[in-house]
Formats: sequence, C-alpha cells, structure tokens
Amino acid sequence: MLTGFNARWYEWGLCDIEEMLEGAHLNRLGLPLHYVGHGFGGFVEYLRVASRRVHRILTVGSQRTYWHDYAPGSRRASWPRQHLMIPIVTATNGYFPVKRFRLEGLPRGVALDWARSRRDFMAVASSKERESMRAHQTVLTARILEVAPHQ
Repeated sequence: MLTGFNARWYEWGLCDIEEMLEGAHLNRLGLPLHYVGHGFGGFVEYLRVASRRVHRILTVGSQRTYWHDYAPGSRRASWPRQHLMIPIVTATNGYFPVKRFRLEGLPRGVALDWARSRRDFMAVASSKERESMRAHQTVLTARILEVAPHQ
C-alpha cells in the first residue's frame, strides 16, 4: 500500500531504473542496449549513471504537468485536473489512487511533485538531486528519439 510511502518523483524513479538497466546490461548477450520509456519513464533514464550503457532511447509521450505544455485547446480543462484534483485527492488519501483512473497508484510525494511541475522538471528536486541529475545527463551518449503524440 502506498499510504505513508512518501517518495518524491526523483526517488521513485531511481528505485528501479538503476537495477533494471544493470540487469538488462548483464543479460544483453553482447547486443546494444535500447530503452523505451513512456510518461515519466521517458524522463527517468536520464537520471541514472547506468544510462551511460544505453545505446538508443525512444521516449513516447514523456510529459510533465507544466501548464504551457498542454495542448492549447485543453489547457482550461487540464489545469484544474492536474493542479487541483491531484493535490486534493492525494491529501485526502495519503497517496494518489490512480487505479480508479485505470493507472498505477502514486506515492504522495510523486503525485505532489507531478502537480507542482515547472518548466524545468528538475526545479522540484533538491539542489543535490539536480546536481546528480545533471552529472548523469553528461555521461548519457545514447541516440534519442522523442515522440510526443498530438493531443
């Protein structure tokens, strides 16, 4: 259960990505390592040092909830849902129960970071976390294709 598990998005992303990339690297049988990420999964590979082993990256719909990134026709409807509903539902439940919306649940800190997204998605991270993310980004040499579905 996610109640009481207060990981922030940075910690949530790091919980599994390092292990997943290391495991994939060890089991790739000499083949190039490719990574496909959707949503937050399209950001998380930039956060870890193991990402340096990735040859190619495909991200699909890797978004955050920065209001200016919403499709112009959906901004009016999306803003309250992302920036009011998420914090209220999270405060009420202690986590964001997105299974009700046919998605996975999110820890309190992840949901609130999502709702507080800024133009620079690293802005909600601590200075130590931002420094770590930037350091990991500098070793990433993979070819990247980002696909943003039209909204």
